[in-house]
Amino acid sequence: MYVFRDGRRRVSGRELLHALIAELRQLPANAAGDHLIPALIRAGELESGTADSPEASAECLTKTASATDAVARAFVRRHPLANREQLIATLAALEVPATLWNSPLEGFAYYGLHPRSYADLADALPAPGQVAVIGIRSIGCTLSAVVLAALRAREVFAERISVRPAGHPFDRKTQLSPEQRQWLTKFQSSSQYFICDEGPGLSGSSFLSTAEALVEAGADIDAAGIHFLCSRSVEPELLRARDGARRWGRFGARVISFLHHLEEPGQWIGGGDWRSHPLIVNGHGRGAHQPAVWTHMERAKFLSRDGRRLYKFEGFGHYGEASQHNGELLAEHKFAPRPLRRSHNGFACYEFVKGRHASATELSESWLRRFAEYCDLRQKNFPAPHVDGNVDPEMTVPGMCAANLREAFSCEADFFSLLSLERPVLSDGRMMPHEWLITDSGSLVKVDGASHGDDHFFPGPCDIAWDLAGLTVEWGLSPHATDFMCNEYRRLSGDSPAARLPGYILAYSLFRTGYCQMAAEALAGTPEAPGLEAAHASYRELAARQINALKQFARHSISIARGSRARQEKATGGSPLL
Repeated sequence: MYVFRDGRRRVSGRELLHALIAELRQLPANAAGDHLIPALIRAGELESGTADSPEASAECLTKTASATDAVARAFVRRHPLANREQLIATLAALEVPATLWNSPLEGFAYYGLHPRSYADLADALPAPGQVAVIGIRSIGCTLSAVVLAALRAREVFAERISVRPAGHPFDRKTQLSPEQRQWLTKFQSSSQYFICDEGPGLSGSSFLSTAEALVEAGADIDAAGIHFLCSRSVEPELLRARDGARRWGRFGARVISFLHHLEEPGQWIGGGDWRSHPLIVNGHGRGAHQPAVWTHMERAKFLSRDGRRLYKFEGFGHYGEASQHNGELLAEHKFAPRPLRRSHNGFACYEFVKGRHASATELSESWLRRFAEYCDLRQKNFPAPHVDGNVDPEMTVPGMCAANLREAFSCEADFFSLLSLERPVLSDGRMMPHEWLITDSGSLVKVDGASHGDDHFFPGPCDIAWDLAGLTVEWGLSPHATDFMCNEYRRLSGDSPAARLPGYILAYSLFRTGYCQMAAEALAGTPEAPGLEAAHASYRELAARQINALKQFARHSISIARGSRARQEKATGGSPLL
């Protein structure tokens, strides 16, 4: 099942370069510590993009990596950036490739991964004689620079490189260049090798393939001397990489202490804990249906001690700035809680809204109008960025749908014709009733609309019909209610979504089928799993009904894959699907 999208896009090399220079110029003269994180992120993005480019010169590779090292060194030592003007001048004179691939640094953008946690981990490890530090691109460029700075602060001999594992997410392959193989000869047989990345993900194959490439490249490299520096612990038996448990056990794994930094003490309500917090339960109705959540994938959230402010991690640096802009716009139009301030540690601060979760049983025409107004606001103010035509078709929304349809139902469909793209937006993507609050004054407010649409789950940039389909599915709208909402949206926007909505209802259902299945597997044996399994079954049933409905329209071709009828009938209890 496809659930995670590839957020990579081609950008101007000069754009990435100038973004880093702008961050450096904006730094106050005495800026140190966490105030350097925005520049550290920009430096890592530029380094990763140039390292991935076959057109980057040796000088470009060396100087972009040196810029990351310079910012990381100041960050780790909590000193102002030394020779800042000289660094800016060096970068300004640099020739970078015209276009570069750029990927979101997910830990910094979505999950509250503080770069200092990797410096703390490096400080906690026994002092080795020599260390080869290997960063897994993209975020590994930044993390490896931080680890290198921490080791050198301890006067450990250390150098670093970065690698880009490639291939299927569950079976990555890492190839070292001849220059990297030569670089490894600097280190003695007693050296340690620190591989830096966030994760591991579901497979662990990026870590594994990098470690195995090191072993294959160096006759003196002992697997016992290779350590994964990770952002989370894993059960090796659950890794989806081929023979993952055995392979993972060959190497060492060290996990950061995942500490969230707030300017004031707060009460943790992330990881689904918001569902049982007394203030939230009392405000939103004790005994109400509690949605199952993929706890590992929730953003970090805190509630202030006095219950008046909600803190949510929305990204370090420019990631948080984009979310802050979105939050302010939504609040201006009375669709979101009022932003109070955003601290430099990536947490947005919102006014805590007193109220209760909305419920589908209370649905009214006024709420349907409110939904239409919200979708109209998003299509006018949240335009999708340009998507490069070189994106892997399988990593598009139609590609995801085709893959999930094959996996769940053994069917084929041409989603590129089924999902027309007429109003491309950054969708909200979370339209469930519990994502809407009824305030004490009776207003219907949308929560979490500032950042969800641009995380690393599908759909990402998509037609506004995705959110209209989400509302239809999650609220269980009748055909009459759906028509009413779509007509209201058409009246406001001039866009008529009715013809494309059936395809997007299927697309939404297929995504949620895969999401809940993957979440249930990841949380197997926990209290969340039964709820996620039930949700998976519900979305799958809805997708099956939608396939049957679409099959009646001759203009859409959905066919059972050859030789798969028996498998399909078994999966659906023996009843024909199409």
